[in-house]
Amino acid sequence: LLDHQASVHGLDRERKTSLHLAAASPKCLPLIQRLLDEGLDVNARSREGFTPLQCAVLSNSTASVEILLNRQADPNKGNYLGITPLHAASAMGNIEMVELLLSYKAKVDAQAYDMRKPIHVAAAHWKSSVVRKLLASQPD
Repeated sequence: LLDHQASVHGLDRERKTSLHLAAASPKCLPLIQRLLDEGLDVNARSREGFTPLQCAVLSNSTASVEILLNRQADPNKGNYLGITPLHAASAMGNIEMVELLLSYKAKVDAQAYDMRKPIHVAAAHWKSSVVRKLLASQPD
């Protein structure tokens, strides 16, 4: 469709762009690149406030997350409940993704609506390696 100039700028009922949908699928790395090249907003929010980066984190695709971060995705933009990509990666226990987000300046002390920080979420899900990493990354 892209090769035939189909518009990629539409939204679905949840106000997700085609970039949100591609980011939610770990097998769409070339499509993510192409959609970004077409000018889609890397930080666009869905109706619930999710960004393509959050969709990539939730799909557990470190490669998709890295592409989006390299294209200026904001690692600190939370959804409307204040849940950031680092909260989600911490809950899943994906230490590689946590380290990647931290390397792009994700805020280790970001608070969600319930005042929980990523370290609280990791501890609640028994993700001890993530808890240790977040403790080591605390600001002085």
